[in-house]
Amino acid sequence: TVRYLYYLHYKGFKYYQLKEHEEADKILSLVQKYVSNYEGTEYLVCWVNLHHARTLIELNRLEEASTMLKKAEDIDDDYMQLIVQREKNKIKSRQSM
Repeated sequence: TVRYLYYLHYKGFKYYQLKEHEEADKILSLVQKYVSNYEGTEYLVCWVNLHHARTLIELNRLEEASTMLKKAEDIDDDYMQLIVQREKNKIKSRQSM
């Protein structure tokens, strides 16, 4: 159900915050598979993509993170666009290192 996907998203984000990035990647990948099957979850899809991108950046999987950020941009929300741009800047700075 959608409620369980919200719970898993929260759990994946908590693993990200605890710097357990491998575990966060597993959970957010799972949520990503199923979340788009439900109607009315556009914001959740964007947040899952954003949090998954942040996790992938920390795992230094920058190409995959860029793909996730492109998916997160799909929603017409100014706040989301600002966050996505900030994460893209993180990727650029890591690539230039």
